[in-house]
Amino acid sequence: MKRIWKKIVKGFVILLSVFWLYTKAMWPSTFTDTPEILANLYSKELCTCRYVIGQGLERCFENHAHITRPSSLEWDEAEKRVRVRVLWAVSSARVVSDRFGCERF
Repeated sequence: MKRIWKKIVKGFVILLSVFWLYTKAMWPSTFTDTPEILANLYSKELCTCRYVIGQGLERCFENHAHITRPSSLEWDEAEKRVRVRVLWAVSSARVVSDRFGCERF
């Protein structure tokens, strides 16, 4: 009886490992990438809202707070730069020009 359970557990572990490898190969963006995606989105959107469109700080934050709130948010008015942290991911964006908007760096 113990032998059967060992085979079942071993088969389950192998099946789980194959499934995990398949998802990493076919869908490289998993739920662990979500904070990085959100940080990149926030930094670029907030930079564009504030420095290209010219809206106020509170208005820009209010427009984009429906997704999730960033852990930290730093505005650099002199360099026209925004730095955003969402969980472990950090992203910064700065103004390229009024015509092209902001870029991540």
